[in-house]
Amino acid sequence: MNIPIKYKPISKIQEPPLWKLIKNIVIVVALLLLIYMAYSVKNTEAHNSMPRLSEVGRTNIIKNTQEIEPQEEEETKRKESTQTEQKEQEEVILEQITIKEKTVEEIIYEAADNYGADRKEMYCLAYAESNLDPEATGYNQDAVRSIDRGLFQLNGYWHPEVTDAQAYDAEFSANWTAEKLAQGGHSAWYGFNSPKYYQCIYN
Repeated sequence: MNIPIKYKPISKIQEPPLWKLIKNIVIVVALLLLIYMAYSVKNTEAHNSMPRLSEVGRTNIIKNTQEIEPQEEEETKRKESTQTEQKEQEEVILEQITIKEKTVEEIIYEAADNYGADRKEMYCLAYAESNLDPEATGYNQDAVRSIDRGLFQLNGYWHPEVTDAQAYDAEFSANWTAEKLAQGGHSAWYGFNSPKYYQCIYN
């Protein structure tokens, strides 16, 4: 007696999970490559379709560049000139500050040395006339109501050639006085006969 043999149907082979993952990655990479290639071709066509710079355009660019260069040179020269002027002004201001920082005694002695006048005599005269104050003002009770000005009380009526600005400038006043004293002009100052002068000169 023949017994029928039952055959089991062959089941479909299952793919390993790792292989399936690799296959999906390959498909994604291939799609990305296709997209990139299509994008590159499009950009190349767009670049080729752009208008090229003509010779006239290149000439204009060169011409404009040549025009800009002299302007830049002029601007540089102008800045350098401005910086030089500022430096000169700063030097003048510094010199003025240095002058202002001199003491009255130093100004008097320097003026005396310039004209060969006596240092102490000039110092004591300034002490008697203005109490060593370059901004001192004396109002006289004479007929013309004259005014004595500055460190050495230069009279505005008898010496109109000396302006107020000069009279109240300690250096100008000292040098002007030193020159007059060196020439023997002592009689122009009443201060030589004052007690303050004698007190100073003999101390």
